[in-house]
Amino acid sequence: YNMIRAHLPSRGAIALDIGANMGQNISLLAPRFNRVLAFEPSREAFYNLAKMVKDYPNLEVYNVAMLDATGIICLFRYEKALKDFDLTVLDESKSFECWGHKTEEVSVLAIRLDDLHLSNVDFIKLDVEGAELAVIQGAIETIKKNRPTLFIEVHEKCQGEQIMSLLQNVYNFKVIRHSAYAPNTFLWEKHYFLFAIPLER
Repeated sequence: YNMIRAHLPSRGAIALDIGANMGQNISLLAPRFNRVLAFEPSREAFYNLAKMVKDYPNLEVYNVAMLDATGIICLFRYEKALKDFDLTVLDESKSFECWGHKTEEVSVLAIRLDDLHLSNVDFIKLDVEGAELAVIQGAIETIKKNRPTLFIEVHEKCQGEQIMSLLQNVYNFKVIRHSAYAPNTFLWEKHYFLFAIPLER
């Protein structure tokens, strides 16, 4: 929350909270933006997120996953994410140390951000438990058209590198290391935050 606050535009038209979970960042985003669109695939988390609409009339909530294709997909719950109802894509590269055992499979609707044809997007916060690259690939037209500030929680080092490569002609990037990990450890290297400022708008 505090890390996002430090990198937020002071005001803006539209903010997107992709992987909104239970709405932990809505109270930060809603006062600063004219519209906040929040996307969360987990039914349990979405139940709590939807309750916030009564307090924030500029908040719109959607019980969907955001990826690089549209359709019904399977997401998975891992034991180390149970408390926050997090769902994630199945990826054999996920380390047991980070995720633990797979515990549940859930069918959800996935959409592409580009299919929404949004304009005036000023900020995107992205925390999708390992699907960061797929979301960016499904949002590339929206990102290049709007050039919003991006705040991405990266869960796999290789995905962060690919995102920076994909957007290198559009953004300057700042890597912010997770404070929970000791420097130069395995988790410190792979789980971090990526702050992207557009080169021009």
